[in-house]
Amino acid sequence: MWLLRISSILLLSLSISQCGSIQNTELGNIKLPLINSKPKVSMAENFNEIPLKCIAILPVEISPSANINISDEIDTQKLLRNTIYAHTAPYQYQDVELAKVDYFFKDKNLDILAKETNCNNFISGKILAFTQSDYKIYSNIVISLELELININLDEPLWNSQHTVNTHGGNIPLSPIGLAFGLADAAKNLEDQQYVRIVDEVVRAMILTLPDSDKNITAVGWLELDEVDNNIYKNVSADIGVVPQDFNETKFRAILVSENYSKDIKSYAYNKLIEQHPTDIVLLNQFNEHLYANKNYTEAYQNTAAMIINGTTNDNTYLMRGQLSLKLNNLKEAENSFIKASALNNDNATALNALAYVYMQQENLAKAEAAYLMALKVEPFNAYTNLNLASILSNSNRITESVNYYQIAAKDYYLQGKIHKFIHIRNKIQLLQKQGHDVRLTIEYLNNFDLNKQE
Repeated sequence: MWLLRISSILLLSLSISQCGSIQNTELGNIKLPLINSKPKVSMAENFNEIPLKCIAILPVEISPSANINISDEIDTQKLLRNTIYAHTAPYQYQDVELAKVDYFFKDKNLDILAKETNCNNFISGKILAFTQSDYKIYSNIVISLELELININLDEPLWNSQHTVNTHGGNIPLSPIGLAFGLADAAKNLEDQQYVRIVDEVVRAMILTLPDSDKNITAVGWLELDEVDNNIYKNVSADIGVVPQDFNETKFRAILVSENYSKDIKSYAYNKLIEQHPTDIVLLNQFNEHLYANKNYTEAYQNTAAMIINGTTNDNTYLMRGQLSLKLNNLKEAENSFIKASALNNDNATALNALAYVYMQQENLAKAEAAYLMALKVEPFNAYTNLNLASILSNSNRITESVNYYQIAAKDYYLQGKIHKFIHIRNKIQLLQKQGHDVRLTIEYLNNFDLNKQE
């Protein structure tokens, strides 16, 4: 039996070695190959002629003919989309928050989405296969994916990539970017981690074939008021507790911090508590944050308006009002809200950063620079602030000043484990070098950081 098992493994290794390049991986004491085929790529002839200032990631679709038999609990479309977002983050294209894309893409209308996000370029994804086969000696996972970069004004895609990865029992290491986004942390068990890892591998290989831009050296950094939701499991009702019928403050407040209740039950608890404490600013702000996190922007916006009318506000109320205004593309109201939040609390660096972000969207770089400098007085090593200030200075051809801020931002992101953003900055510095600027010392400094250490 032992000889038969080894013979079977040797025959399997010989047969699959015809499929692509081989990388040895261990399963116990037995080495099995991992197929590393290359993505198929096609690109429009006029790719370099299209101004790609931004790219938004659309929801991933499943092909009608797709073969999928992995865990029913895992939201494969969300997992794929988050991974695409993670691997495009280091690029010089400005991204668009996934939540904002979802909000304006409810009717699946690309024209509306392009208008509301001021972005004409989109990456669409389609799952062609995602299967697992269990054999006596190992478990085999296969994923096949197609990605396209489309421009709303063009008939043909700018870039297309198709790729299939087959583990053949191999254990795929997660990339530094996948680690930085916490993709593996979302998995409940080792089997689900393998799904995360193979998705990371296939997307990583495909996105590497997408050319970066050498024209967006001053691309605006992302506003870090939102975090990507890395929950890879499908939404299943978690209401295992009993909701009190009569008002019980202790039990209702417990619901707010419990993971055992759905967003609707928590909203119910907030409303009951607010009925008893209508002027509790902290509670009102927390409710709006809850609504914001669950994309109930309209209700949260109305709540902040009522709070302002009633005079029940503080700096966080106006901060939320500004965030909601940004979601709804009302830059002027967002500006006024962030100014008010900053005036109420001079140490609210988030409000100052948000105000600077609005000025950058309005292309008022002088005011943006002033606001970022004010934010740095509160948090001098804030990576987001330093990154965007560096971009402004670079745009003004103040390269020496900008490089100093880039270095501070890169180091802070590295220490936070946000490797995708570290790489994003390193790429910016390399673009400066291509443009003829002397940034050799900075590149040497950044190359000393061990990206694999984060694993």
